[in-house]
Amino acid sequence: MYADDIAPVDEDKGRLTRRVHAWMEALENGGLKLNVAKTEYMACNSTDLTSLRIGDDTVVRTDNFRYLGSVLDASGDIDRDIKARISAAWAK
Repeated sequence: MYADDIAPVDEDKGRLTRRVHAWMEALENGGLKLNVAKTEYMACNSTDLTSLRIGDDTVVRTDNFRYLGSVLDASGDIDRDIKARISAAWAK
């Protein structure tokens, strides 16, 4: 079993990495796994291009992603979210 739609947030990448490792351990104690291949991270207003590592795996950095129906953008721009919501409304 896997956990879906969880978004740990922190201002410091090192602290975030420690929190993700603690979260992973808690998931594993509950019989769940973190699928690192599907895991992404987004850094807002950051020039730090170093990778985020979870165990031996590297987590892919993205500039935008969908979370609980909203499209979040690293720049803080909402244009993608508005376009996605309009497209969803037209589809219905």
